[in-house]
Amino acid sequence: MADHDVFFTLPERQLGRADIEFKIKRNGSAFGRLLVSEGSIEWLPAGKQSGIRVTWTELDRFAREKPTQNHGSKTAAKEAGQPA
Repeated sequence: MADHDVFFTLPERQLGRADIEFKIKRNGSAFGRLLVSEGSIEWLPAGKQSGIRVTWTELDRFAREKPTQNHGSKTAAKEAGQPA
């Protein structure tokens, strides 16, 4: 399994005027950046200047529609009809 490190900087301004930036590393190398703003989030893969922007409403819709993957949890086993 890959090891992920997450670093972030917080600007000294109200959110919405400047993004919060999370720097993500995988196995010690740059993996990408996650920009969080008042209206959306944006994922920029390492080495890219433009990324994938998603509004908070779109993220909410995606999260609600995505099948849950609770690896090893009792809830996931119960939902799958397996003993916990």
